[in-house]
Amino acid sequence: MKLKNEGTIIEEFVDFESKMGILYQKGGNDFVIKGCFQKPAILFSRCHSLIKLKLFNNNKLKKVIDTDIYYFITIPGNYSFEISSLSNIVHFVIFVPNKDLEMKTINEYNFSDNQFLNLFKNITIRDRGNWLNEIMHRYVFERVVAKKDDSNATRFLEMEILKEIYYSSECKNSSLKNRFNLNDLNFEKKSDVLGKALKFIENNLLEDLCMNDIIQEVGASESSILRVFKNELKISPFKYIKDRRLEESLFLLKQNKYAVSEVAYIIKYANPSSFVSSFKKKYKCSPLAYVRTKALESNPI
Repeated sequence: MKLKNEGTIIEEFVDFESKMGILYQKGGNDFVIKGCFQKPAILFSRCHSLIKLKLFNNNKLKKVIDTDIYYFITIPGNYSFEISSLSNIVHFVIFVPNKDLEMKTINEYNFSDNQFLNLFKNITIRDRGNWLNEIMHRYVFERVVAKKDDSNATRFLEMEILKEIYYSSECKNSSLKNRFNLNDLNFEKKSDVLGKALKFIENNLLEDLCMNDIIQEVGASESSILRVFKNELKISPFKYIKDRRLEESLFLLKQNKYAVSEVAYIIKYANPSSFVSSFKKKYKCSPLAYVRTKALESNPI
């Protein structure tokens, strides 16, 4: 990737030789960078900076995108770009995964080759969830600050980033359906209000949810929603959400890829101790004890 900078560069890190190529830059409000994505890339704005991205193909302007810390952008290969600041500081990172890393991620998570590779066929801007945000920042720390390019941490984070890009872009709903067996919920046998509410909750289970979100999606009053949950499920909507998130924690813990604190963060607990307390109350053991039990079942002595 050929790069040309204009204006004030505060901090810079460039490495396109690794499995996950990275361009990390921080500049002043007069900062502009130009270059060419020869391979598909993923752009994240950082630290509350607002940036303008211009994309060119065959010297013709194809797209102009203003973005911030709530989104990520996937960019196909062979696009020229120009990034400039819309705030006092421009702060961003671009990831360029190589083919080996893409195929390793596809095989590890049994993704569809076509669906995964299609992620980078078009210019797209999508919401980024809290977990994707967290692992992106951690990966930048490992590469830029700790200067690690092939440690256990970087290898884990590289695949996690691509996995979350895949789920965020293509199969967020289906990934949850696979984990939670939504077919077993028999939506068609529920009342219309409850069926709509359950589908919405399941498809957004790992996002921040409030009653207003459910009300807007279902088109019913709060009292109506509370009543159908009580009559048909014998619990409140938020007890249902809490229980389903704890079930998701079982799936995450069994992967043996996440620390307990990371699982707590993913399923929206404010702190690990609250998660451990809720887990013990529901499953009569701690998360670590559950992990050890599953490890023994998989590898009996």
